[in-house]
Amino acid sequence: MPIASIIFLFSTLLFTSLASKPDSFWCLLPLIIAVVLFKKAFFVPQRIPIARLIFFTAVALFWNLIYIDYLHNPSLDPRFENKEIAVSGYINSIPVKRPFGWRISLKLITPFPGTIRLNWYSPKKVLLPGQVWRLKVKLKQRSGFQNPGGFNYETWLFSRGYSATGYVRKSTDNKLLSQANMGINYWRYQFYQKLQQLMSNTHQSPVAKGLLIALAIGERQHIGRDQWRVLANTGTSHLLAISGLHIGIAAGSCFFLVSFIWSRFYKLTLLFPARKIAALFAVVAAGAYTLLAGFTIPTQRALIMTSVLMAALFFGVKVRSSDLLCVALLFVLLLNPLSVLMPGFWLSFLAVAIILFVSCHRIYIPRFWRWQRVQWAITLALIPLTIFFMQNISIISPIANMIAIPLVSIAIVPILLVTLLLIDLLPNLAEVLLMINGFLLECLWSLLQVFSSYQWSHLQWANSSVSAVVMAMLGLLILLMPAGYPGKLTGLILCLPLFCRPAGKLPINEVLITILDVGQGSSLLVQTRNHALVYDTGPKFRSGFNTGEAVVVPFLRHSGISKLDKIIVSHQDNDHSGGLKAILKSYQPKQILLGQPLNIRSSNVSACKAGQTWTWDGIKFAIIHPQAGQSYKNNNNHSCVLRVSVGPYHTLMTGDISSNIEKRLISSHPQQLRANILIAPHHGSKSSSSSLFIQRVAAEYVVFTVGYLNRYRFPNKKVVSRYKKSDAVLLSTDKTGAIQFRINAKTGIRYEYSYRIDNQRFWYRRTSENCR
Repeated sequence: MPIASIIFLFSTLLFTSLASKPDSFWCLLPLIIAVVLFKKAFFVPQRIPIARLIFFTAVALFWNLIYIDYLHNPSLDPRFENKEIAVSGYINSIPVKRPFGWRISLKLITPFPGTIRLNWYSPKKVLLPGQVWRLKVKLKQRSGFQNPGGFNYETWLFSRGYSATGYVRKSTDNKLLSQANMGINYWRYQFYQKLQQLMSNTHQSPVAKGLLIALAIGERQHIGRDQWRVLANTGTSHLLAISGLHIGIAAGSCFFLVSFIWSRFYKLTLLFPARKIAALFAVVAAGAYTLLAGFTIPTQRALIMTSVLMAALFFGVKVRSSDLLCVALLFVLLLNPLSVLMPGFWLSFLAVAIILFVSCHRIYIPRFWRWQRVQWAITLALIPLTIFFMQNISIISPIANMIAIPLVSIAIVPILLVTLLLIDLLPNLAEVLLMINGFLLECLWSLLQVFSSYQWSHLQWANSSVSAVVMAMLGLLILLMPAGYPGKLTGLILCLPLFCRPAGKLPINEVLITILDVGQGSSLLVQTRNHALVYDTGPKFRSGFNTGEAVVVPFLRHSGISKLDKIIVSHQDNDHSGGLKAILKSYQPKQILLGQPLNIRSSNVSACKAGQTWTWDGIKFAIIHPQAGQSYKNNNNHSCVLRVSVGPYHTLMTGDISSNIEKRLISSHPQQLRANILIAPHHGSKSSSSSLFIQRVAAEYVVFTVGYLNRYRFPNKKVVSRYKKSDAVLLSTDKTGAIQFRINAKTGIRYEYSYRIDNQRFWYRRTSENCR
């Protein structure tokens, strides 16, 4: 079983690393190999180990291909993209209330199979799980920003089975076809409503409300960003959402309770042993709680492990703890091979593996210290994955968990489970229990807030490579070996690449310019040997999503940048300035230059004016627009235009200037307009990029910072045509993701990467690298 599980895991990782999916025809090849090797792998007197390895690999690849082709929701047909179409389907999850309206998941019935994620801005009826709707929608393929260090929304959508995203159009044709049925999600919603009513009766605080709902049914929509930040800083995120620990508590509590009651009745024990009937009830309890939690990866793992353990008790078979973990791993991968794309999969299985590793074959020590050792071991072992997925290390996590784990597992979760059982039978008692739980959570939360407030409680860490993470995990495994085990120094050496990033400083007279993918907006990073500058900060959306927080800050950390020297915000339009406040929460730049005044509290803010110049590490920076004292009716024309010069090579960042400003610059700064790399004015709108401006700049590379299927239809086709006549290489961030150039005064310009193209996976939206 361990061999099969491990081979299945690595085969799945290999499959999900492919840039393009093999044709369905290739499903037959691994199947044929598996059939041919089946006898040699299992039924010959001298079984051939290599035959068994190849057999399991072939079966795993075959299953992955079958799953993607026939069991997973298909991608959106391009024929339906960006068009108003009528669909019908049922809501298959609890609708999420957002600032702009509602977000729902719709399982389609017509005109094609699949699941889509929709925003609905003003529904006229209450939305419930199980309702069947006919809707007019506008859809697009799975799509997300593609930047180093950032969250991969495209992969998140794919791993959770979404075919497309979109929004509901206002239409008289939007009709409710049938009311909610009695499905699992409707059942979860009933608990959700009853809990909310109970919490209203007991006057729970918003914090307690969000945490209780998350613990009860796995719905996290009431936990705000600030709360998630506290949980991340204290390393307690795993406790305050339904996890394997809570499933184990539910199963264990049910097992001992049923066993105790059943054993009190002599005649019942003659019919059926107490331990066996308790094992059956424990599996039912674990299954019910797993369904209530939404059947997430950690709960799947816990349910499978609980079921195998209880089956062993039922049939009187001894099962090793490592076999339990391997069975759970294999079944989770069979249920959904794409689980490997989810951070929860790795964190969950690694945590259990470490518990088993440090608990087995050790000398006896008192239970309290044994538990403390396990807690410290889990904290250490999860550091590499936490850095890789979250770029955050909680220093105070062991202390916070020392208090939080017993409180949540011994008091809060058991009381909450009893509350759920009594919510209909004895609602008054359920209210009392909920008040107790709310009080306990408030006390715990106050303590976690204090821990999180300490500057030293957590560290932001640059994102590390996969190889560094794997080496560090091997090193920590060696360090966690029993005392006296040889090679502990080797373990420390293997951990060094994770924590000691190579200096990698740029030479003098060399610059890295990265154009980030922030959708319909703009944000760039300029790095020299000892300095860093951010030009524009990307947009902030009505939903609360902020590219400054979600894209720019993670990229800065990924790049190992601990301080910013300057932030330049070209002008006040949201697509250029929306992310500023979010960036200022993590970085305090020495200077902020603004093309237009913004409502920010900082003493180092000044206006961006033509004539400002400075030099960093041999790299010259010059502002060539706007002129001091001039005012423009159009906000776009206040844009701060920056020129970065590396010897004879120049980059021009133009904001949203119009063709009128282009004419003024041609007459006032004819020499300074020449550039090798041009960030196209106003994202390639028809109001900019005049023929004369393009001719004077004479750029080798032109970059359009645009969003996929943006409503403005940027870049404009005529503008693209004009640039093509100049023989420039045209790049568009919606097609390439983040773009990086390395410019050296002696060796010239090197195109480092197009992040989407260079890291292509078979589920990504298909694009060409060049613009149109």
